[in-house]
Amino acid sequence: MPSRIALVGAGRMRTPLCGGFVSGGHTVTVSDLRPEREEVVRSLGANWVPSVPITAAGADVLVTVVPGPDEAAAALPDAVFAALAPGAVWIDMTSNAPAAARELRDRAGDHGVDVLEAPMGGSPDDAEHGRLRLFVGGSAEVLDRCRPLLAAVAPSDRIRHMGGPGTGPGAHRRCAEPLTRVVQGLRSLGHGSGH
Repeated sequence: MPSRIALVGAGRMRTPLCGGFVSGGHTVTVSDLRPEREEVVRSLGANWVPSVPITAAGADVLVTVVPGPDEAAAALPDAVFAALAPGAVWIDMTSNAPAAARELRDRAGDHGVDVLEAPMGGSPDDAEHGRLRLFVGGSAEVLDRCRPLLAAVAPSDRIRHMGGPGTGPGAHRRCAEPLTRVVQGLRSLGHGSGH
């Protein structure tokens, strides 16, 4: 069933998400701090609103994809959660810190908003081609309700339910750290061989 999505963030990883949601038949309204992103957002068939609370007004789903915990906290005053439609879901795809995620999750819950933490794994190319990995923390029932929407940006076999609330951010970090070490090791081998 098509959703009204409020998407906060329109950077390199976020713009393909916007396109995926639009292609999935959803109505998408985007907000980003950088007004120069408006043209590309509109070219994907999404709406643009510079204010996050206005973007969230009446949305069934709020999706945030911002650089980190500080940006997430700044983008999400209580007015954003209060503006969402009754029964709305917030999907936080930010690589958030567990403590910051918990505080925001509690505030969303105070407004009756269900929460999924779904940090992403993958590259901008993966995002462009709908091949992201999602490490989802939150209620299994809420995830089941949101799977059709998430299928617009990630194959079902790459949407992993890590457990209850709070498990998404920690799992993402645990999965990303070994890969980061491998990449750093390969880079050091390249530098050591004169390449």
